[in-house]
Amino acid sequence: MDFLKYYFEQHLTLSKDSFKLLCNCIEKVELKSNTLIMEEGKPHPYIYIIRKGIVRGFTLNDNGIEDTKSFWIENETFGDVKSYIANLPVSKSYLALENMIVYRVDKLKLRELFYLNVELANLGRLIIEDFVFRSDIRQQILIEPKPIEKYLKFCKLRKGVHTRVQLKYVASFLQITPETLSRIRSSF
Repeated sequence: MDFLKYYFEQHLTLSKDSFKLLCNCIEKVELKSNTLIMEEGKPHPYIYIIRKGIVRGFTLNDNGIEDTKSFWIENETFGDVKSYIANLPVSKSYLALENMIVYRVDKLKLRELFYLNVELANLGRLIIEDFVFRSDIRQQILIEPKPIEKYLKFCKLRKGVHTRVQLKYVASFLQITPETLSRIRSSF
């Protein structure tokens, strides 16, 4: 529970009562590497807080090729915003790239708490704002005109991710070929 307290207090200091209420809708889960956590097009009742590990969000294009859309690391929340807000099926799949420890949050119970507790509603708003900000990182990177600039910006904005995941996933995220990424990396 110390990790959760630390995580939440980065956003908002909670009263003991609010923290207890929140913990009632959270469950600690260990996931093996290559576990498919959410599958594109299917409903999913949880959002997650990462204590340890890394997750890749991806979609399949019309040719069945994976397109990496996001990476989520320690001390971040991941889930599908559209699914959370409108209770729709998730818009991308999420795969554990390492053995993970996550805290799984029941979306329905969480939303009920937001109606009952203003302090928790404010916390939820702050976490969603942070999530939306982090979700926009790919767009910030892709506006760079040159592949090397995309890669350098990725390394700056997602520190350490490039050393923890397969290069094909980074290349997909940057919308460049693995060969181009390999040439860029060999120039350093």
